[in-house]
Amino acid sequence: MRLLSIGLLLFLMKGSCNMNQIKRPFISPWITMTVDGTSPETIAHNLNELPAKVDVQVKINEGGQEYIFPGFGSVPKDDDIGAEYGGVAYSYNISHVLLYVPVHRSTGGGSAGRVITTGGKSYTGPFVGSATKCRVRVRAWRLSDWPKPDFTKSGLTITNGNPYLQVHHCMNSYPTFVTVQLNLANGFVSEGLGIPSLTVDHLQGKSACGTLFGVNSQSITLWAANKISDYVVCYRDGWGPNVNLAFISADVTIRAWQFTSSDVVFTSEFSFIKGGTLPGTIPFGTTINLDHHLVVVEVRDATNARGRVFYGGGSANLGNPGEPYGGVLFAYNQSDALLWVPSATSGYLIYVGGLWGDNSDHFDSNNVTIKTTVIQTGYTGTCFISVYN
Repeated sequence: MRLLSIGLLLFLMKGSCNMNQIKRPFISPWITMTVDGTSPETIAHNLNELPAKVDVQVKINEGGQEYIFPGFGSVPKDDDIGAEYGGVAYSYNISHVLLYVPVHRSTGGGSAGRVITTGGKSYTGPFVGSATKCRVRVRAWRLSDWPKPDFTKSGLTITNGNPYLQVHHCMNSYPTFVTVQLNLANGFVSEGLGIPSLTVDHLQGKSACGTLFGVNSQSITLWAANKISDYVVCYRDGWGPNVNLAFISADVTIRAWQFTSSDVVFTSEFSFIKGGTLPGTIPFGTTINLDHHLVVVEVRDATNARGRVFYGGGSANLGNPGEPYGGVLFAYNQSDALLWVPSATSGYLIYVGGLWGDNSDHFDSNNVTIKTTVIQTGYTGTCFISVYN
């Protein structure tokens, strides 16, 4: 064996490492959260900068098994409409993450809060989920923990008055992963949603909140809630006794990545038409790492060659019976992903309409492709090589 030149050694090191790998996230301890309990909870992260991505894991026990549902980047609706509402919502800044659970406050009846809800009879899936207690933790990554995005766009603003944006990403393919960050006036950040909550405008004081986004091979499109008492982002009215944060505008940052097969632990997709037989449990075929792996469910409109993709959500937040709703729900554990799809006549696998985006680019679909991907993170940044002659 002989010593190689430093230049050649560095070249070989670079060639032997996967430079796309995502590093380990900050991981908080698990805490217990309950409906009508403390909201928000404050979780300090140690990043000392604004996270580029936050993932909130909401763990429940069902039938002796533990399952994780993803949190929401904004409160989806208030507690004034009769259907169950819920999930764990979050926002974050340079030092901590705030976690919100339902705290019922409506004096006019309203709805029951849940830390997760799979929509009762409005959805079909492996089980009917309706939990009032959960364990929650936060995972957070710096921008430098991720490879350089293949597309970045900032300097955009979405408002109640201009609630529709379409941005061309020039990647000429569907990104593997997209983040939409909504930078708020109070210094916190919300994240875009994949499924709507309310779709029908109600009397003043009944709110839908959040910003939806969909992605295809050419562009990324955003729709914000924008009718009476609706907000681009909110944390209010049924989500904490002293919580009343409502935003009619946000500055938008979009990032998109195209990963290689070595960055993906598992991927599986199938075609599905509403009313068909749902494979509600998707085996990973391996044991995934709940600390480091990132589970993504994408629902792609199959009626169009460039059909948009929307991400699945962790809880259903519906309006009154008969009102349109949409979106696919999911959960996961170390071995499987679980799926729930709309079952009522007024439900759609994808739905963008009503109070979203001021009537711009509305559509629905009950013919989709559902794709589950497990993205590998947890890279330590160390390369080990042996050079022999």
